[in-house]
Amino acid sequence: MQFPTGNEQAWQEATASRYDEFDFLKNIELETDAAAVAADSGRLGNSIVYLTNSAGGLRAMVTTTKTKKNNIAGMVTYESIGYIFPIGDKESPKPCTDPNACPFGPIGVPLKEFRKLAKLKSIQFVWGDHRSDPKSPVYAYVEQSRLAAKLINKYGGHAEVLMLGDDAGLKGSTHIPFADMDNDKVAALLDDFLKKAHLDGYQSRKPHGHWVWDN
Repeated sequence: MQFPTGNEQAWQEATASRYDEFDFLKNIELETDAAAVAADSGRLGNSIVYLTNSAGGLRAMVTTTKTKKNNIAGMVTYESIGYIFPIGDKESPKPCTDPNACPFGPIGVPLKEFRKLAKLKSIQFVWGDHRSDPKSPVYAYVEQSRLAAKLINKYGGHAEVLMLGDDAGLKGSTHIPFADMDNDKVAALLDDFLKKAHLDGYQSRKPHGHWVWDN
């Protein structure tokens, strides 16, 4: 890894900008309300691929369920802490509903909204090898990612879980694998996934505000 693990001040500086109060359910709802409006506006194009880290993955999922248009095409989440599940499905865990708590879910949404995740071209949940141990304090989120992928696929979607260690042979990844020393290999895996899912094109805005595809 590149992070200076022997420097306590470095850790303090890296975490000083984190505000725990942002992780309340009521703020997750507020943030994703805004993100859904942005996605539906078309100003971000009509083939959005969310690339997230940590609890940003939860927000990408919630945002997708709130959209009214089909401008979101895919999602790749690295170490997503928090998942959503369809209310009423017997496999779904009990959702957390306290607006002043529930920093990482699980969040329950109506099945109609959950199906919006199944309409995306592809979703990938990525974990580093340090999450492979069932004794890890966040291993429960790995299990949630597998259940979320299972339910997304159950309703016609294309979701998968990628373990960088077990599936790709990349050892020593941290919570931010794209900042590690082997981030070129992590990026190559991302490129392969996007190509396979036909999400590797991009759009550019030409004069008069029209979006066109570039190769």
